[in-house]
Amino acid sequence: EGLGINALAYRGIAVVNGSFKGVSADPIWPDDRLFYGRVRTPPQLVTSGDALDVLSVRYVLAYRAEPVATDLTPATAARTARGGELVLWENADAWPGAFLVDATFGDTRLPLVDGCTHDRLLCRDLSTLVPHRDPRPVNIQRRADSIRVTFAPSESTAILVVSEMFRPEWIATSGDRPLHTRAMYGGLLGVPLPPGVSAVHLHYRSTPMIFATFGSYVALIGELGMLYGWGASK
Repeated sequence: EGLGINALAYRGIAVVNGSFKGVSADPIWPDDRLFYGRVRTPPQLVTSGDALDVLSVRYVLAYRAEPVATDLTPATAARTARGGELVLWENADAWPGAFLVDATFGDTRLPLVDGCTHDRLLCRDLSTLVPHRDPRPVNIQRRADSIRVTFAPSESTAILVVSEMFRPEWIATSGDRPLHTRAMYGGLLGVPLPPGVSAVHLHYRSTPMIFATFGSYVALIGELGMLYGWGASK
């Protein structure tokens, strides 16, 4: 319908499908283009209310005739210049973007959804997570390159799962205490929690960005040195 699917255009909006330049999306969907991570939404995901809840998908944009989860409610509709009728569906039960699970369920491999075309995260039966969700409320605050999650402390261990694609560059801390990060269920960001933790701060440090920043500083210092040497020679 003429709408762009490039996720870089949606600033401040977490998206499930789109094209990601220079980023591999292979943990959640097989990459099918060189130098691109391209994610398409499997129909089984859109028709599963539990899967949309787990991934914190609050809104679904679909054609009027497309099947969606039965617990979604239409928020608005519009007809495009190309003649298609699009409906914006709202998922009022979407989870807040992070949740806690019992530590014993952390290594469980989720079963595949019937009829899905691959074995990555978006073709896994995310509804099996629902009975194992810790009932403690979770508050999540997102920034450009960081996530802060707070919750009530517990005397038992647990795992914090964030509805974000896992990358080794995610660094987790609780106060001054470093925490381990790991991939959960094939692609989500997980942080195993020791007893007593009530807040986790996640910061993303991209390796290419670190090298680019270092290179910029080196170049700046070199230019300043050249200018200083030129001024001294004058």
